[in-house]
Amino acid sequence: CFGAALPYVFEVYGYRLSNALFVFGLSYLLASMSGRIYKLYYRIEHWDKMLHLCGGVVFALLGSYIPVLLNEKYRSDRLLRILFAIAFSIAVSALWEFYEFGMDRWFGMDMQRDTIVTSLHSYDLGGAAGVIGSIESINSVTVNGQALEGYLDIGLIDTMKDLLVNFVGAVVFSVAGYFYARSKGKKRAA
Repeated sequence: CFGAALPYVFEVYGYRLSNALFVFGLSYLLASMSGRIYKLYYRIEHWDKMLHLCGGVVFALLGSYIPVLLNEKYRSDRLLRILFAIAFSIAVSALWEFYEFGMDRWFGMDMQRDTIVTSLHSYDLGGAAGVIGSIESINSVTVNGQALEGYLDIGLIDTMKDLLVNFVGAVVFSVAGYFYARSKGKKRAA
């Protein structure tokens, strides 16, 4: 609901999103809601990663406008806007992962998808201080009498992949936006 109103908020400040970007952002919001309603997170293997990639783009887009909204003198400072776009997108992604963790921890949800791990490497497994020990080829783990195919990581790997995919989306948008703005500036100068 709030996300669909953002373009109108930008228009109040004199900025207008292109129709393509508006449709992309709206599609992102609808895809996110549809994922939960129609269980697409479970039916389509990479649905969650696709949304995190698109989220990286959407939040980088919003982040690139924030410096200009705060002070018009930053309109032509492409480097600041790119860095702010990436940082804003990462911050929003981290807040989302906090939300997923909270929902899993306090409400028994499974928003942070678990991964079966078949090997472990840790200082806690080492024989001496500063030595990394390993357990290789984990093919079964028993928890309270229930056998698992390996060690269950309880969402850490999913969280890190989500943050990484969001970062990639933000960087791709920022780099593409930089070269688009640069080419647009060259056309004006000619």
